[in-house]
Amino acid sequence: MNRFTHALAGAVLTVALGACATAPNARFYTLSATAPAAAGLQVPAGSSLAVGPVDVPEYLDRPQMVTRIGASELAVHEFQRWAGVLQEEATRAVARNLANLLGTRKVHLYPGRTAAAADLRVVIELRSFEGTPGATVTLDAAWSILDERRAEVVHTGFSTHSAASGTGFDAYARALSDTLAALSRDIARELQRIAASSP
Repeated sequence: MNRFTHALAGAVLTVALGACATAPNARFYTLSATAPAAAGLQVPAGSSLAVGPVDVPEYLDRPQMVTRIGASELAVHEFQRWAGVLQEEATRAVARNLANLLGTRKVHLYPGRTAAAADLRVVIELRSFEGTPGATVTLDAAWSILDERRAEVVHTGFSTHSAASGTGFDAYARALSDTLAALSRDIARELQRIAASSP
């Protein structure tokens, strides 16, 4: 290997190392339960509740966070990522919200071993679940409550909620969590109605 080749190899290595040194680190975010306990809400006496599946649009089903730029344009943020699978993050957040709102520990994730014996199950389709950091995020969902014992749909509902997002992706994740909390309140109110009408 001649002197020129050595010099070229050294230059390439220097550039590569420099690129590695300056590459941004990925940051990871989670959805959280933000709904507080609400007195007076309850599930039917003795009933257990399962939550899932929670479906999300395919364009959101990725590790990277996706935000909206315009009516027909989205941005995929390579270094801003979900800590887990978005569907699972949303399912856990709704389950924790419902446990808080209903004052019960009998809320399980579906599918799961403990969900197998659930009396009621909540199924959710998130049709829209995104927005713009520093502006607004929007949730549009269709959801159903199933009576697992009788294998029938007890109720089907539709919810649309929005929340203001502060700047930055931590605030963005929080705003998305707030829309899930609003959705959870809709579901909890319907579960309360079912509880009230149960013999």
